[in-house]
Amino acid sequence: MRSITLALRYIWRKRGRTISLLLILLVVATTTLTGLAVRDAAADAQQAIRQALGGVFTIEQDESNPENWTNRQIEGMGYQQVFAGKPITAELCGRVMAQVQGIRGCDATTEQVLVPETTDGRTLKLIDDGSGTDPASEQAFSTDDFGDTVTVIGGTDSRFDANFAKGYLVLADGEPVIDPAARTGTDRDGSDDDADGGTGVGTDDGVVGDVLIGSQLAERNGLRIGDTIVLRRATVHAQMSGISVEQTRTPVRIVGLFDQTAKSSALTSNWSMTNAMFTTMDVVDHSREGTAEEGFDKVSFYVTDPDRTADIAARVQALDELSGGQYVVSQDTADADAVSEPLRNLDALVLALVVLALAAGMVILCLVLASRVKERMHESGVLLSLGFGRWAILSQYLVEAALVAVVAFALSVPIGAMIGQFVGDGLLGMSRAGTGGGTGGTGGGLTSKDGMTVANSDMMSPSFTPNADMGSIHVVIDGWTIAGLYGLGLALVAVSVGLSGMALMRRRPKDILAAMA
Repeated sequence: MRSITLALRYIWRKRGRTISLLLILLVVATTTLTGLAVRDAAADAQQAIRQALGGVFTIEQDESNPENWTNRQIEGMGYQQVFAGKPITAELCGRVMAQVQGIRGCDATTEQVLVPETTDGRTLKLIDDGSGTDPASEQAFSTDDFGDTVTVIGGTDSRFDANFAKGYLVLADGEPVIDPAARTGTDRDGSDDDADGGTGVGTDDGVVGDVLIGSQLAERNGLRIGDTIVLRRATVHAQMSGISVEQTRTPVRIVGLFDQTAKSSALTSNWSMTNAMFTTMDVVDHSREGTAEEGFDKVSFYVTDPDRTADIAARVQALDELSGGQYVVSQDTADADAVSEPLRNLDALVLALVVLALAAGMVILCLVLASRVKERMHESGVLLSLGFGRWAILSQYLVEAALVAVVAFALSVPIGAMIGQFVGDGLLGMSRAGTGGGTGGTGGGLTSKDGMTVANSDMMSPSFTPNADMGSIHVVIDGWTIAGLYGLGLALVAVSVGLSGMALMRRRPKDILAAMA
């Protein structure tokens, strides 16, 4: 208590020097606090990105295995090499989830292009959002009713469709579309077909299944949840398969509407995500018979802990269901890497900034405190002569500096809160400079049993480019950050006082008084 009283008296007596020390500590503290807060925000953002864009692995049919291909005679088209591997089914999703812990959800998907109509046969008005990337294809595909086709994604659980799981799409109203077979792991005609979250094949009113559509598309056509629309094959596709368009008409009920949080791109604007629809395999198979037999294009699994993705994927690969070279398990971290790269750069940049601030602060503090110790050398010599220990005198200096530091650290909190977000955004912009993003894939699509190329290739599928805004940070100064500041700051002050007091510790009282005389 006596040390604190003496320290307060000295601080008041030397107000000018105290203010200068306060300002130095305030600058160092604000820089350090802001850096710590930005690092925490970047770490939180990276974790959120890993959860949204990472933590996923896929099971696909192994197209590289020659044993999975065969030559088959196609009526009117001769022989053609077609894929004949073991299909991916909704039941596979359920069995994998039942045997491997740590998976929070899965979605098997297949894509087709179908024509959406009202129940009285009027084609829905599509939205041209300018997302088409190939004007020539747009012109070529506009003939007949093929230009009225939209991307229809048949899946097992729309909540875990990649577009929803990664945050590119959000359910604006209604319910998701869930295939009960994926939950139970039983056959489609099993007793579990009426499980919650899905509907069976066909209802009394002729509706085959459920569908999600975009809210903009619904608004343009005056549709709402509960309405029924019809999906059918394009005329050219039906003719090539030797069937009538009427045979492919599939009534579906709208159960939900979705909104986009990012802009998609597609080969043509009618295939953009704005016009896309999400449904189940039953609906797609009813519109294009044979799709269920061919199976899903792929199934994506989302793990609870993104850091364990590789381990869980390896366990899935070892399951008996995936043996025999029929399937391949892979991880795709391209989207997560593209968005996380600036955040990783930011983390390194902020760490360097904090280290530089602490190092510069220590040097400046040592110089300032050494000057103060030199000015008080005579006072120190007198105290030593009176029997005060060197450590007691040095402790007095430490208390004085610590009191000023505590005030400076307290003042840095509101200042850091005001400038933290601005500094964080500025540093993030610097870290993004020179980094490229964007992901892309290639795919040729499989040849189906009727000799047609299934429209499931990346070229025809609407896709999203990872939005840089997904990697934005929200800087918040919390209690842990403040505690870290006080810990680092007081340690810095203690080291600086110790270094500046070395001259006092080495000299004897007689030498000090003689030098002063």
